[in-house]
Amino acid sequence: MNSVLHLPLVDSNGQLVGLYVQYDKNGCANKTKAVIMAGGKGTRLRPQTDKCPKPMLEVRGKPILERIVNKMRIEGLTDISISVNYLKEVIIDYFGKGESHGVNIEYIFEAREMGTAGALGGLSCEQDDILVTNGDVLTDICYSDMINFHKHHRADATMAVKAYEWVNPYGVVDIEGIDIRGFREKPVYECHVNAGIYIIRRDSLCELKLSDKIDMPQLFENLKNLGKKTIVYPIHEPWIDVGRPNELEKARMG
Repeated sequence: MNSVLHLPLVDSNGQLVGLYVQYDKNGCANKTKAVIMAGGKGTRLRPQTDKCPKPMLEVRGKPILERIVNKMRIEGLTDISISVNYLKEVIIDYFGKGESHGVNIEYIFEAREMGTAGALGGLSCEQDDILVTNGDVLTDICYSDMINFHKHHRADATMAVKAYEWVNPYGVVDIEGIDIRGFREKPVYECHVNAGIYIIRRDSLCELKLSDKIDMPQLFENLKNLGKKTIVYPIHEPWIDVGRPNELEKARMG
């Protein structure tokens, strides 16, 4: 028998008006702290980010960051920290302490650019997990599923990855020396890319020095070198990184 964690609430006209979310006693989402990295300058999106931090750019009528916060709330993630630096007042003035969004928000103030992981050094070391997401990622991923996956595999750090395909626009000639071994017409290549969403055990962070600038891939590499268990969580849901103009436009078009 399949467990049902979400039920749509509709009115008499069949229109969606809400969502009931059910977590069993073993559910992890409402016990997990969430951290949103929102301190970047968004230089690739200038001039749109000259007066607006990238996570506050609107996508279909709402700031990207608000969409992330609302998704977290729906899944029971209400203890949220937002890492801020560039134009931080815009974010703080909009969200405040989070009451109007049904969550509790604290802020991690980056005195300088800390990379996508450096700000985590300000978190306390407890026997617990934290969910970390970049502030420019829009996805239908179920955070709760990822958290449970991380715990099931007893991982120290889990990185969400997305399969990415691209087509070589040319016919490829396979060679060995000067000999032709075969031909492939416009072959398709596939790899897995970092989706910008992570689960990390807090006590793992305490073994690292995070006072300097560091990005998540380096953090995972450091944890791996310390003998920690680092794994991936493949996602199949829609996902988009709005850090580039064409991706932002794609997100706005829906």
